[in-house]
Amino acid sequence: MRSPIQSLHPMTPLDQAAGLFVRQGVKALPVVAGGELVSGILNETDILKRFGADSFLVRGDRRGYDVKISKGFSELKPSAYSTAVKEPTANYRVAPADKSNMSRYLFGGFERCLYPVQKFESDAERKLTVILEREAAKWFRPARGQFQIHYRDGADHREFQPDFVAETDAAVYMLEPKMRKEMEDPSVIAKKEAAVGWCANASVHALSHGGKPWRYLLIPHDAIAENMTLSGLACQYGG
Repeated sequence: MRSPIQSLHPMTPLDQAAGLFVRQGVKALPVVAGGELVSGILNETDILKRFGADSFLVRGDRRGYDVKISKGFSELKPSAYSTAVKEPTANYRVAPADKSNMSRYLFGGFERCLYPVQKFESDAERKLTVILEREAAKWFRPARGQFQIHYRDGADHREFQPDFVAETDAAVYMLEPKMRKEMEDPSVIAKKEAAVGWCANASVHALSHGGKPWRYLLIPHDAIAENMTLSGLACQYGG
């Protein structure tokens, strides 16, 4: 007995489609607009081009250097925080009274975070963790040196670490909440370009080994609400 043919809807996010490719082990899927009407075909090449590559071979990128992947994972870096001795751990689901001084609070109560406690720089970051706790399989805030991502700042090359990394059934996301007024700042754009390039190379490698695509999301801080979905944010702000 033959298994039913899987199909995609025209509004299916590309990262979800890529995840279906991986899980089903297929090279192409029909796009069905309604009923049984096939409106097109999405294939492996379409997905690779979306992630900035035209084959599963990792080659030199547009920044002029070759990409070398030495291993598919790295151990979590240790993460330490300072807090007042008598200051209790705050519940991440509850906004603190003094949002102007978020760095003083140490938040806990997570079930899907890879670390037991976290600190946030803004209430937008706290709101984002509410979404991640609800929708991600696991997530964390990378410590310095966790990802080898560098961007150009004038004559210098600086290290960049995304604010959050979250994994779902379909993809792995790098998420960067940013003040709306800073969205067009040259350093923010440079970090975004570096992260998008890193995710493109990581996606090519991961998909060629049965893994998940990577996506970078640069999100305006005032666009984050606790009732939003991660897929909705990806559709609006995916790089």
